[in-house]
Amino acid sequence: MAWPKRMLDGIVRQWSLDTLYDRRERFIENFEDRTRGTPPGQQWLMGYVIPPFQRPIVWDEERCVRLVESAILGLGIGSWVYNVTDDLPGCKNGEMHLWLLDGQQRLHAFDRYFDDAFPVFGSRWSETPRRDQVRLLNNTMFPAIETRHSDERILREIYDRMNFGGVAHTADQRAVPDDEEPLATMGLGR
Repeated sequence: MAWPKRMLDGIVRQWSLDTLYDRRERFIENFEDRTRGTPPGQQWLMGYVIPPFQRPIVWDEERCVRLVESAILGLGIGSWVYNVTDDLPGCKNGEMHLWLLDGQQRLHAFDRYFDDAFPVFGSRWSETPRRDQVRLLNNTMFPAIETRHSDERILREIYDRMNFGGVAHTADQRAVPDDEEPLATMGLGR
């Protein structure tokens, strides 16, 4: 029997974090124009539509901080997935909408940090020296996968498969003990 067609057969965008940051800033500047005519209560994140089937934000501040720390330390922060379409609820007059399918918690963490919601390594985003901001934005690879589906059922299937296939780790499976002092003495960690 032949294998089925690939569901996540999209374009891989090898972006650094600065691409997402720039998109966020443009979205904030043009919020009224970008959201005019969309359904009441439509949620947006950094210029991306949060689909109606997405779970709410569940990451607490500690997880958000850890993600930003990982980016600063040069650790991989994964990839994220969005869908481009003009044929789903909320689209009007051929306008393209970008539905965020995977990565909402991570994008939300960066969005909150850029809004000064919490400090990382002792400083909030606005307090961080410009050279360090540029280093984070330009040197943090955060690739995206762009799909182009107009059938919401396919998008829901992609979402479910990407978000409900793993098994959560338990505390006893951690590789790093609770005592992170040795890392701090090397200039790493908190």
